[in-house]
Amino acid sequence: MTYPKLVFFTLAACVQSLFAQERLAPISPDKQNEAQKKAAAQMVGPFPVGGPFAAFLRDPQLAVHAYALATHFRESNLLGVKLTEFAIMLVAREWTQAFEWEAHFKRAVDAGVKAETLTAIGEGRRPNTMAEDEEIIYDFVSELNHNKGVSDTTYARAVKKFGENGIVSLSGLNGYYVMLAMMLNVAHTPVAAPANPVMPLLPR
Repeated sequence: MTYPKLVFFTLAACVQSLFAQERLAPISPDKQNEAQKKAAAQMVGPFPVGGPFAAFLRDPQLAVHAYALATHFRESNLLGVKLTEFAIMLVAREWTQAFEWEAHFKRAVDAGVKAETLTAIGEGRRPNTMAEDEEIIYDFVSELNHNKGVSDTTYARAVKKFGENGIVSLSGLNGYYVMLAMMLNVAHTPVAAPANPVMPLLPR
């Protein structure tokens, strides 16, 4: 993609984010029913009850379980922070999910993912230089999302590197963040005052 095109699609993403009508907006505490208040009180962790969880609060028990999974993947995922964040960014790009991209960009870089790697992913390109573990994650997640499964070759590389427990963790991580991306896309959850590079829209 040429620079002018990238600028155009980046601006388009900003415009879309600014003017899309938000749905399933956060429910203020004074308007929550008892089940929602109880669920919100249980959703205690390192991040606020916003984003997808604000939408999920319409189904209080689902919200609690979704929040618990977020905490698990943030704190206990077998792949470690770097590869977890790398996989999340791949899902965000797959679903053109700007809120997810913004929320995890800095965390991914701080964990060791190169900014130029994320730039390539944001532009819809396979990064030229990836570490071996990133390359395996990239192939696994890309095939799983595009082909609805993974080839024997990709599976063999992944299981050799991460073990069967790592395969299960990666597949669950992918599915969980796909669920969040779907919820965010349905809700038109806005990105407020983005501090990180905006994920460009891709030409269709």
